[in-house]
Amino acid sequence: MVVAPVIMDTRQAQIDTCRALCDAVDRLGHGAQVIADEWCNTLDDVRDFADAGAGNAGLMIQYNEMLRTLALLEAGGKTR
Repeated sequence: MVVAPVIMDTRQAQIDTCRALCDAVDRLGHGAQVIADEWCNTLDDVRDFADAGAGNAGLMIQYNEMLRTLALLEAGGKTR
């Protein structure tokens, strides 16, 4: 698995580059799994990356980010 193999300047550039990388991996029959990470933070982001084919490792949930978000919600949005 390759997590965030590139970090582009914009969300759309990230989607386009990850899609091109997935296409190349599939075409070459390499078998590597590409996981979208950068610029893929919300449910809408996940949908857009998935719809574009910008990740081929299925749905991966980042538990660290999810736990941090839940902790902030529990604390009423306060960081300390």
